[in-house]
Formats: sequence, C-alpha cells, structure tokens
Amino acid sequence: MSEKGLQATRDPLTGLLDRSALDEIQERFFRRDQPWSLIMLDVDHFKLVNDIYGHLTGDDIISHVGQTIRVNMKRHDYALRYGGDEFLLVLPDTGGNGALDLAQRLLFELGNREFPGGLRISASMGVAQSHPDDTELNAVLSRADQARYRAKETGRGRFVLSDSLGSRISTIWSADGKSFS
Repeated sequence: MSEKGLQATRDPLTGLLDRSALDEIQERFFRRDQPWSLIMLDVDHFKLVNDIYGHLTGDDIISHVGQTIRVNMKRHDYALRYGGDEFLLVLPDTGGNGALDLAQRLLFELGNREFPGGLRISASMGVAQSHPDDTELNAVLSRADQARYRAKETGRGRFVLSDSLGSRISTIWSADGKSFS
C-alpha cells in the first residue's frame, strides 16, 4: 500500500495528502488483522510564530515540518496535513512501538533543526494504536488527539502514548528521551 493511486488532493504547501484522504485510506486498510497506529502532531505555539514573524515564515516552517515527516516515514505510511499546523500520520502494519520510534525521531529532528530565520520549534504528538474493538478510524484518531492534548498540557515538546485499551494515557516522553507518567 502507498499513497499512489489515492484520489485525494495534496496540500500545496507541504506536498502531503490533505484531510480528504482519510476516508479513502480507511477503505484501503482499516479492518486488517495487523495492528496499525496513528500519530497526531502539531507545532507548539505556532500562532505566535505567525503573529511575531509573519505568515511567510509560518508557511516556511509548515513546509519544513512536512518535509521532515516525509523523509522519516516508511513508503507504505500516509502523511496528511490535517489542518493549519496539525499533521496526521497513518501507519499501516505498525504497532505502538514502531509508532513510538517514529514519534521520537520526529521530536528529535524537529527540535534540533534550525528553521528559516534561525527559529527553533517544538512539536506535541499523540500516538495511538488500533485494537480489535475499533469499528472506525475515528476511534483511534480520537485517542491520538486526546494524547496530543495531554502532551500539550504536560509541557509541550513531547509525545504521549494513548493506552490502547481505552482513552487513558499511559506514558509521556519528552524531547530529552525521558519518560514519565
């Protein structure tokens, strides 16, 4: 499976799929025996970047974030610009541990990259794995979104794994690789 053949449009700023691809992606792989995962990512304090440095700088950052995501995902993964400064990675045949590895790599690369104008950014991410009781992609998306909000509430610049048994949050990782509950 790959993005090839999808009818969805692409976001002109990042080259990633846009949100309209979700239904088509779900049809392609949703009820599989293999676990799959989602990562929901957004750029921390992005409104301030636009307010202080202007929208052209904000666009450059969004473009670079999209590029960073694209070079770090596997060929069979899907990356979408979900909206504004939010991105969604759909990872077929990738369990929670694989998704956590990718989230850690993205957190490190985005946090250590110098963006246009010498800016540094951080990102907050929520990670969720499918489980057999999920009846639609939105159930996993909701858990990833809740985990992302938890990452923001606990200090930003980190990722949170949603417990696959429900909406509880299990572990939080910060940019320095430390985990805590």
